[in-house]
Formats: sequence, structure tokens, C-alpha cells
Amino acid sequence: MLLGHVQVRTSKPGNSYMPWHRDVYVTDTRDVGMMPPAVKLIYYLPTDICETKLQILEGSHRIALNGIKEDQFVLPGFSNFDNQLFNLCKVFNFENSKTEYIIFDTSCAHSVTNTSVDSARIIYTFSTEYQIKKTFPGGRHIELMEKYRCLKKNA
Repeated sequence: MLLGHVQVRTSKPGNSYMPWHRDVYVTDTRDVGMMPPAVKLIYYLPTDICETKLQILEGSHRIALNGIKEDQFVLPGFSNFDNQLFNLCKVFNFENSKTEYIIFDTSCAHSVTNTSVDSARIIYTFSTEYQIKKTFPGGRHIELMEKYRCLKKNA
């Protein structure tokens, strides 16, 4: 996998901008997200308050139904079936830290939690060369991918 995208996201105090969802899923009419699933590395910039920033439903990337009807989704990327996974899978809470980051498969069910303070995160997305070229045909993503590839060769 290659580095395909880097972004900085900020959040204001209050409700989550992205409750429970999967970045990758299949409905009865369409595929959503990068297939195979991209991998994200997220680093939450430290704040004065340490709190849960991301929740992941452990193992949910291995338990998915394809072809779910669009009307079975209670949230975009989160179906009635996914709701049942709370009975089977443990919720992992990730807190912001000066020294830790998280890496996860984007087909996992996950939730950006409510925050009590302004916060920021840096998100690195790793995917295949084909996916980078297909998903980001314009802009500088392909140039970034090539620079990353050169750095990787010289390491």
C-alpha cells in the first residue's frame, strides 16, 4: 500500500460530525468506498484534555454483509445489521495522546466521538496505486504517491 492522501481535520466542541459508519460497504445497488479497503493512520494533536476521540467496533471489518438494501441503513454506512454487532464485538476507545496514533482498516465500523474542546487530527490514507489513480485522478495525489515510493526505496 502507498500513501495516497493526507488531510487535517478539525472539530469544534459538541456533537460528532461522523457517528457510527463504515468507510467501505456494499449495498444492493452500489459499492461505496475504496475496494479493497484503505488503511488509515490517524494522529490526534494533543489538547489539555485527554478524551476518547475515536471508537472502533473491534473485528467488524471481518463481519459484513454485502448487498444490504439501501433502506436498511440507519445512518450512511451503518445498517440495521451493523447495529447487531454491538452484541458480538467489543468497542475500542481511542484517546488523543502526545505519543500514540491509531491504524485501522476503513471497513471497520467506527465513530468519531463528541468532543469537549477544539481538536485536530492528521489522517494519512494508504491504498493501492490503482485506487489512488482511480480515486484522485486530478490534483497532486499521484505526485505524492511517487514521492512516497521514492522515499520508501531509499529507506
